Amino acid sequence: MFSVQGHLLCLQCYTLLQRMVQANNRMFKERINFLYDQAEAVTGLTGVMPRYDLSDPVVHEGQMTFNNFNINQSVIGAINTGEAQRIDVSLSQISIAGDTALHDALAEFTQALIDSSELTSEAKNETLEMLAVIADEAAKPKEQRRRSVIKAVLPSIKTVVTTASSLVLLWDKLHPLLQTLVR
Repeated sequence: MFSVQGHLLCLQCYTLLQRMVQANNRMFKERINFLYDQAEAVTGLTGVMPRYDLSDPVVHEGQMTFNNFNINQSVIGAINTGEAQRIDVSLSQISIAGDTALHDALAEFTQALIDSSELTSEAKNETLEMLAVIADEAAKPKEQRRRSVIKAVLPSIKTVVTTASSLVLLWDKLHPLLQTLVR
């Protein structure tokens, strides 16, 4: 759960809120740029007013290095590589902490999720976001983990997994290990 101005939001609602805030910020910047254009048109002076940069974000197109799973070029456009990198970093920290069983199961599940042809890109990305949250929490020391966040996210992952037969067995192997994080 995420607290936003005193209101608790689930991961899905929080993500939706973030997207709405980003869209609202872009619309605000577009309006300001438009007003500057109008002011310059009225005065006859062009290029004197500052503008907001509205360029699209940089999309990674080159080779990416992941230490715990593989992503080939055909998958990069279909998944959020930023979330994949978060999971990769967390997996390395889990391995360093000595939890090889969790590391191996989470890496195997993540790889199968990325490679799955049974899920849409949107379902993969949503599940990667949820896995990134869980992996982040798992990488923390036990006393710093937000167990309520893990508890809230696990059922959502299970719902997605049940629609992909290739992930069910791996989930059955990973789920008990994740359950130990909330105890």
